[in-house]
Amino acid sequence: LLAAARRARRGLPTTACRAQAAAAANAASAPAAAATSATATADDPWSRAQDMAVAGTVTQGVVKAVTRKGALVEVAVGPDPAKDVLTGLMPYAKLAPGRLTPGHRGDQSFLVGQRVKARVVAADMASSGKRRELVLSERQALVAEAVARLQPGQLVVGAVARLEDYGANVALLDR
Repeated sequence: LLAAARRARRGLPTTACRAQAAAAANAASAPAAAATSATATADDPWSRAQDMAVAGTVTQGVVKAVTRKGALVEVAVGPDPAKDVLTGLMPYAKLAPGRLTPGHRGDQSFLVGQRVKARVVAADMASSGKRRELVLSERQALVAEAVARLQPGQLVVGAVARLEDYGANVALLDR
């Protein structure tokens, strides 16, 4: 699960992308079987979650529990929020920077019940066994929201965060 999150953060193909490539290869070898499986999974919340991961969809969720790896967030992945709900892991590194405060000494139970914006990073529908993974990111949702507000030619206030060989990384200040 964390490896998929790391791969997504680096921009490498995630498990979901590899699963889609494998599905495409299987579909090419057995078109009739692929057609019947596609119609059978059209209403499957996991296939919708995988589509959301590919599209980078941002959705709302509620933190239901916390673990040592992150927050378990319940998100709606379909038109019916009563039926089409999945629980995914939002690693602590993927939470918004201001959400975690240092004074809690590792106790993150205050997160339970909070509403969060979540971008579906990876949805792994492992075909062998019953292991399924849904990785969410609040940080990426906030970045996508901020980028959507920018317009070509718009003047913004920022600070140079780091200089690289290819240019400068600028931290935009929200005003």
